[in-house]
Amino acid sequence: MSTGSRRENIDPIWWAPVLLVVVVAISTLTAMLYSGTFHRYEPLTLVSDRSGLVMEDGAKVKLRGVQVGEVTSIGAQTGAAGAVSELSLKIDPEPFKYLPSNLEAEIKSSTAFGAKYVDLIVPTNASPQRLRPGSVVHSRNVTVEVNTVEGLMMKLDVVPVLTKAEVESSLLNDLAIQTRRRPDSARCSGNLEGRPANTVECTVVTGPDTASFILMVTTVEGDKINYTYTPGP
Repeated sequence: MSTGSRRENIDPIWWAPVLLVVVVAISTLTAMLYSGTFHRYEPLTLVSDRSGLVMEDGAKVKLRGVQVGEVTSIGAQTGAAGAVSELSLKIDPEPFKYLPSNLEAEIKSSTAFGAKYVDLIVPTNASPQRLRPGSVVHSRNVTVEVNTVEGLMMKLDVVPVLTKAEVESSLLNDLAIQTRRRPDSARCSGNLEGRPANTVECTVVTGPDTASFILMVTTVEGDKINYTYTPGP
């Protein structure tokens, strides 16, 4: 049987349904390609003291000003340092493979009321070890809060934050000066936000001995956080 004969045997009533199926299939495939359904991403978790009211799912994740991923979900958890926000990120695999294990991050906003985004920061002393998928990164951001709006004047409170790693390093340096012997390690419960009377608990190990300290913010001078530390319970 010839090709022409086979075509003549197809009832024209099927042409419209077949065309509709083809159009729907092409539209669905285009939408899936546009949304990145077939694109592979590497997971990453960002823990922050708070992510702000305007941080939403789908927020951009940038590296050196270029978008390399997005926020997939935002949750909350309560730990030793109090309530924190936990952001799940998905990062493009190509830039991800160059990220160091000591990667840092900040939550930024171009304007006071604008949508926030996650800014990935490669430190100057980048580790030669690469970041692994599913790793947890702690935000080192300085929180900007809008307290009141009066006419066209906005009053902003800029709250400096010492990250957990910075608190641990600072405490080790202070103890080394005071005792003339640097402890082996320090482990603190979380970040220290620059508000007077805020506290964080740390555990210091020196040889076989372990000691607890409570750090309390005394004063804040610009970006500088002054604190005292006393033996813990």
